[in-house]
Amino acid sequence: NSREVYLEGEAIFEVSHNPQKPFKVLSANQEVEVLGTVFNVSSYKDDDLSFTVLKSGSVKINYSDKAVKGIKIKPGTFASYNAVSKEAKTKEVNINDYFSWRDGFLNFKKDNLKHIMTKLSRYYNVQIVIESEDLAAQTFSGNLDLKENVTKVIQLIGETSNFEFSSDNEKITIIDSN
Repeated sequence: NSREVYLEGEAIFEVSHNPQKPFKVLSANQEVEVLGTVFNVSSYKDDDLSFTVLKSGSVKINYSDKAVKGIKIKPGTFASYNAVSKEAKTKEVNINDYFSWRDGFLNFKKDNLKHIMTKLSRYYNVQIVIESEDLAAQTFSGNLDLKENVTKVIQLIGETSNFEFSSDNEKITIIDSN
């Protein structure tokens, strides 16, 4: 009688409204009830933050923490839940920043290298290790074309910073070249 998806990771959904068969996305910390829409859900085991970004239509989000009130969001809204602080927040965002990966691009605005490498690791399904905490904290802004292979993308980022990397079949290691 219903359509349910259990998600660990990130996915973009485009769902037709059907009141006889509701569509739900269930993850560790949230349940997104779809009311006919296009949206992105991110829920990774190793991330404290789970989020939903609505492109069109309407969704209702209920959180696993019953002390946090469920919400209904409108297009252009980023709704997040932090499993550590037990806080739910919403804000208006540029939705293209959250949907561009589907078209092979990632957009960053003052994001730290650790966050960027986590996104690349998930996109290319390769382990990426940064050996310096200072390097991991450096911030970057720009657009990355993911149609290139992962080493080309990392090399492009490296042109704007002082790091080197090595690659074997199992992982990519990034080291500070200072």
